[in-house]
Amino acid sequence: NDLYWKDPYSQGNLALKPEHGKDFDIGVMYRYPSFFGMAVDLTYFGNSVEDLILWQTDANYFSTPQNIGKASIKGIETRVSFSPWKDVLGLDWNYTYLDARNGTEEPDQFDKQLPYRPRHVHNFSAKVGFPGIYLLASLSYSGKRFTNTANTLSLEPYHMSGFLIGCTPFLNPAWMELKLEVRNLENLEYQVMDGFPMPGRELRLSLDLKLRDENEVR
Repeated sequence: NDLYWKDPYSQGNLALKPEHGKDFDIGVMYRYPSFFGMAVDLTYFGNSVEDLILWQTDANYFSTPQNIGKASIKGIETRVSFSPWKDVLGLDWNYTYLDARNGTEEPDQFDKQLPYRPRHVHNFSAKVGFPGIYLLASLSYSGKRFTNTANTLSLEPYHMSGFLIGCTPFLNPAWMELKLEVRNLENLEYQVMDGFPMPGRELRLSLDLKLRDENEVR
């Protein structure tokens, strides 16, 4: 797609150079089941990239990929979860701090934040389960995103909430899951990419069906 994609709103770039980079991450995990089923994960990551490929949109909302000379991407990922009653209640929160810097030796770009990479992202979910049925509520937050390499234009932060109810009846020899999901519960107007509004409130109904071998054990 980076090379050959073409439609009325975007086009690939045959002059692109391949990305080259080095990356590493290091993390720790802590489990304390007797304290409400607590689990904590903490990870630090760092990437150094040359000729980073980045899709950029011009004033006419036409997008094409370009090479960024150098980029430094580092950050921290954190996850904390609790399951005080196994298979009945689960709480989960994860957070990402991202420092994505442009290393191109251009006065209006050097050390600027890379476009469309928010500094702060939060995700929270709560799940309640009963035999054959479960409920899931979710809330996410994405911070401000710059839309150009000079960091003069940006999109405002947004949050998103959702709700899901799932049913898993036992039908030998099949396994079925019926899900009813509401996305963007508050019907908010927001954009992930500049010039491309995202859908409002969505209602989704889905059915998963798996046939099982009679010797299979769930």
